[in-house]
Amino acid sequence: MEEATGDFGVRMNSLPHYVVSDSLRKPGWGDTTAIPRAEAVAEITKLKEQDGQDILQYGFGPVTRTLVEHGLLDELRLWIHPVLVGPRGTDELLNADEFSATFELSDTKVFTTGVIIATYVPTAR
Repeated sequence: MEEATGDFGVRMNSLPHYVVSDSLRKPGWGDTTAIPRAEAVAEITKLKEQDGQDILQYGFGPVTRTLVEHGLLDELRLWIHPVLVGPRGTDELLNADEFSATFELSDTKVFTTGVIIATYVPTAR
């Protein structure tokens, strides 16, 4: 089990965890259960039917798409972090590994459609 840090770390380490994977058989983090990809919809459906708290997924990828396609996603929260990380200049950010920059929020616009435009400016180094 990973070392708990603060109230959030203690809580995260005490909750059951699930990972959808075709290769991982024995996860090394506390109470983690591996679910084969082919069984993901059935197993997540069973989890949602149980009493208890919400299911939380960090990150976005193929599992998220599967949840959406099968009506298993109840809420999507997108967290925008004003940090870019990679190896090169700003013209190569999408292919970068070691570049980093931080930004400050300068403006937000929220539309009735739910679209949010967050404008960031680089922070002074």
